[in-house]
Amino acid sequence: MFKPLGLSVLLFACAACWSGAARADGSSLWVTTGFRSWHPNESQSHFRQENIGIGLALELPHDLSVVGGTYVDSDNRRSNYLGVMYQPLRLGGVHFGALAGVVTGYTPGRLSNGIVPMASL
Repeated sequence: MFKPLGLSVLLFACAACWSGAARADGSSLWVTTGFRSWHPNESQSHFRQENIGIGLALELPHDLSVVGGTYVDSDNRRSNYLGVMYQPLRLGGVHFGALAGVVTGYTPGRLSNGIVPMASL
């Protein structure tokens, strides 16, 4: 499993290496922050809505990005993620698509996988 501190150090080291140079292939590296989750069922009102964290997103051609990071999940536990995001749809400045990947923290000692909808600016 990923250790939160080790993953954070790795992410920042990668950012330092990538952010100093223009990429000839047109890719770009972004530092990402946490996100907001929505739990529509009233019985889930105890879940965290603000998922604070930090990560990196390497934007590639053809609306693809490779993403990874760490955050405090809805159960108030540290989770780490790695995935591929595809956002082919645009509405104004908002990009829409999906993220497929793996995450730690939801089932102790195991990786969880899935596909979730995404929107970003």
